[in-house]
Amino acid sequence: MSRRLIIIVTTVAAFEIVAPTASARTITVDGSVSDWDEATSEMDPPGQSNVGHVGRDPSEEGEWIWRDAAGDERTDFATPDGRVDLTELRITG
Repeated sequence: MSRRLIIIVTTVAAFEIVAPTASARTITVDGSVSDWDEATSEMDPPGQSNVGHVGRDPSEEGEWIWRDAAGDERTDFATPDGRVDLTELRITG
């Protein structure tokens, strides 16, 4: 093997060893928001709109949270409906 390949493989292996691990939160899909993180915790995204944020709790479990601007729903439908405006999306994996 060439010296360059050995250096690349060693560097990648070192990053794999020291890379932090992340855990996903367990969410039961039942319509209840109580499984998701509370709005006042350290995982909450910044207060501004149109921001994606990865929040983690002290046990390194996390959620990806998108906070969208209110009132910006699509209006190109025949009958736009403000009640279906997406304001927050949370994903765990």
